Amino acid sequence: MKKLTYFLALSLAVGSLSIFPLRGATANENVSIDPPVPPAVQMVFPESSVPSVKYFGVPSDYSGNEPLSEYKSRKMSEYAKALGIIQKYIQENNVNVALDLDDRGFVQFVFSLGVNLDAFSEEDREVVLQFVKFMDLYEAIGKNQELKQYEEKIKAKRSLSSEEQSDLKMRLPATPESIVKPEKLM
Repeated sequence: MKKLTYFLALSLAVGSLSIFPLRGATANENVSIDPPVPPAVQMVFPESSVPSVKYFGVPSDYSGNEPLSEYKSRKMSEYAKALGIIQKYIQENNVNVALDLDDRGFVQFVFSLGVNLDAFSEEDREVVLQFVKFMDLYEAIGKNQELKQYEEKIKAKRSLSSEEQSDLKMRLPATPESIVKPEKLM
C-alpha cells in the first residue's frame, strides 16, 4: 500500500498519470496535468545601476549621419576592384552567393576568402584582404544598431526579459580589443 501511495503521488506530481477525468474529460481521453509556466524573468536595473552596452568598432569614415544604403553604395564603388576579383572567383569556382554586403552568406564567404588568400595573385591578395577587413567593420554597423535598441530599452524601461538578456549577451563584443564605444553610433 505504501508503494502504491508513493507511485500515485509521484505520478500526479509529474503529471504523467491521469486517473481522474478533468473538466468533462472522459476516461478514454489522455489528460495531462501540466505545471504552470512561470512568467519570463525580468532583470530590473535600479536607475543608478543601468548597465552600459559596449559596441563594436565601425569603419572610421562612417559617421552615422549618412543613410546606410548610401554608405553601402559608396563603399561598393570604392571597393569595386575587390568586388570584381571576388566576382571572378565566384564564377570560376561555381559559388552560389550574391554580391551583397548585407547578405549573411556573402559576408561569411568573404571572411573565408581572408583565410584562403593562396587562391589569388600577390596583387589581388592585398586588395581582397583590405576588403575583408572593411567587411568586418561594416558588419559591426548592423550589430551596433541591434545593441543600440537594447540599450534604449534598458534606459527606457530599465528591464530585460531573460530571453532578451541571453540574446544581448550573445551579441556583445567578445574580446577586449573589439570593445569600442564610438561617439557616433548610427
